Amino acid sequence: MNENESDFVTFLIQTRILIWKNFLLFRRKLRLIMFILLTPWSVSIMLEVIIDIGKILNETGVVDFPVETVNKVPQCNNGYYWDPTDTSCLSVGYSLIGDTSNLNDPKY
Repeated sequence: MNENESDFVTFLIQTRILIWKNFLLFRRKLRLIMFILLTPWSVSIMLEVIIDIGKILNETGVVDFPVETVNKVPQCNNGYYWDPTDTSCLSVGYSLIGDTSNLNDPKY
């Protein structure tokens, strides 16, 4: 390397050499090259899908189960209809995890 060249030129030279070395090593291994190139792309697409699903769920705010009120706890409006000028309130949420849809089952 020349002392007078900038850091950017040094970076470009080293990057070019690294790409050439990897080409020589992997040119006969097409499946490995495809895996190395496509993995970051597929992970980024998966993350975008997860972000989009989160945005959709956050924007809809739809409650798709029957709401039961708790005494002395004010019930907030559905997030979709929430008015920021409204007074604040508290909502309590709970759910059951299990393999049955019968809520009166003794194991719950």
